[in-house]
Amino acid sequence: MADVDTVGPIAPVDQTRNNTTELDGPLDPTPGRTSNQTLGAFDIASFNINKMIGTGIFTTPSTILLLTGNKAVALAIWIVGWAYTYLGTFIYIEYGIALPFSGGELIYIDAVWPKPGLLSTCMFSAYFFFLANTTGNCLTFAKYTVMAFRPDSPVDAHLQKTGAVVIQTFVCMALYRSMTTGRLLNRFFSVYKILLLVVILIAGFCTVSSNRAKGLHDFTKTHNQIPSIEHHSTDRNKAMEPNAGDYTAALLLVLYSFHGWENANYISGEFKEGKKSLPPGALHAVNLVGVCYLLINAAFVSVPGKVDRLVTRAAADFA
Repeated sequence: MADVDTVGPIAPVDQTRNNTTELDGPLDPTPGRTSNQTLGAFDIASFNINKMIGTGIFTTPSTILLLTGNKAVALAIWIVGWAYTYLGTFIYIEYGIALPFSGGELIYIDAVWPKPGLLSTCMFSAYFFFLANTTGNCLTFAKYTVMAFRPDSPVDAHLQKTGAVVIQTFVCMALYRSMTTGRLLNRFFSVYKILLLVVILIAGFCTVSSNRAKGLHDFTKTHNQIPSIEHHSTDRNKAMEPNAGDYTAALLLVLYSFHGWENANYISGEFKEGKKSLPPGALHAVNLVGVCYLLINAAFVSVPGKVDRLVTRAAADFA
């Protein structure tokens, strides 16, 4: 039998290592964290930019002007929506740093309301599965793709659905085959979308300049000819002034255009350094998109004649 004195002192066991609950993040290794934490601020900004910039900025400005009836009010609502997005972004930055796990709201709700067990998880999972999936995005993308190639023909429903399936399959296979490919595509499309908005912005202000800003003459004038969405009527004697419901609907459309500012939080477990990369990545994305949205709308309402045609078309859709 070996002499006990030659073994040396036994190191005490740290009982707190595996039971830490500090908000600064659990010690590694921890379930839910991976060894491939390689996403930096640029990747985070790209995730959010790609989700935010979609069809909203191209389809909603005329509808928002239709609902508000005033160019200045329409721009003010875009600013309010931008501010609202900022507040949400700060909240999600705190969540992402305090709970550095992939899952987004699924993790946050379960942490805030842990009892009864799994209730919050099941409720959110049902919502995400039935309502918050990517089916609508794929169908919308397929629709506008078909319209680009066949602008004078109605969109065939079967062709649209087939295109949506192809798009979804391509994205899933690209991510399955190579995470590096998905990461590069994420970066590429974010830069492409920002450049596209910049080109549209420059073209808009060039048009305004060539027309000597003639579209500003009625900037503060109420467009009384715009019918209220609540009445769904083309009778202009019945619907002259926008009401609270119209302003609320306009704000919801703006928030829809900004939707996606929280997208990167779903993969918080993949961030290289969450405390250093999440705040600048998320805020830079909101800054870039917000500035582009606001300036594009300013150019839109300043172009003479174009506003009236688009608003008239939007009013026909609600009639």
